[in-house]
Amino acid sequence: MNSAQASDHGPGIVVAQNGLGKVSVCPCGVLTLTVACVSLRFEPAAFQELAQLVGRVPTAGLTAASAVVVDAGCDGSPVH
Repeated sequence: MNSAQASDHGPGIVVAQNGLGKVSVCPCGVLTLTVACVSLRFEPAAFQELAQLVGRVPTAGLTAASAVVVDAGCDGSPVH
């Protein structure tokens, strides 16, 4: 994405959302992943690769407390 494309983003349509964050899609096709206070924009192919990567993470042993840590960084305090 070049700098001209970066400024052409309009309001996104939320396509998925839960307690952790949301995914929205811009009319130009760029997807925005928002988790807590961090937003990342992806071209569709890059987002698909990210989704595949996250889908490979073993979830055995993870707890709900793992997701709570994300909120700690929104005020500038250390996450860990």
